[in-house]
Amino acid sequence: MTEMEKMGIVTEQTTTTSPARLMSNKAVLTYLADKFPHCFILEGEAKPLKINIFKDIVARLADEQKISKTQLRQVLRAYTTNWRYLHGCREGAERIDLDGNPCGVLETEHVAFAAKQLAEAKAKVAEKRVAETTEYKLKTKHKKYSTKIKPTRSMHSKSEQKLIQLPKLEI
Repeated sequence: MTEMEKMGIVTEQTTTTSPARLMSNKAVLTYLADKFPHCFILEGEAKPLKINIFKDIVARLADEQKISKTQLRQVLRAYTTNWRYLHGCREGAERIDLDGNPCGVLETEHVAFAAKQLAEAKAKVAEKRVAETTEYKLKTKHKKYSTKIKPTRSMHSKSEQKLIQLPKLEI
């Protein structure tokens, strides 16, 4: 019991429930796609977004507590570096605002930057696949030569039976 309650002073306690924050980037993107369906899409080729669309989203969602600005930045970064988005950034493509209205044509330097980002991302994935394939081949080849062989009775007497292990290959 608090001192105020002991003295007979009762305070009204109210609890306000704040809306649950969206925790994952996927949940935030799904929320944005629901809120702005003409701007954000979850499947297929994404359209280039208006420059500084972050400010527009913050202004539209000012009263909502579901998304922090940090989360929004992270989701926009992930969305605009996604291959689907980068494929849509080509010569003559129009940027769109939150309502899907055209906001100008992509500049040549932005198209070139998107093409470079896409090429680098694809090269990185291809390099990773080659490394994984090579590692897999080496492991299976290594297993082939490092299996234990159980000798037969003709090889050793029963008391001398031991497992023979071939030397490991260093590659």
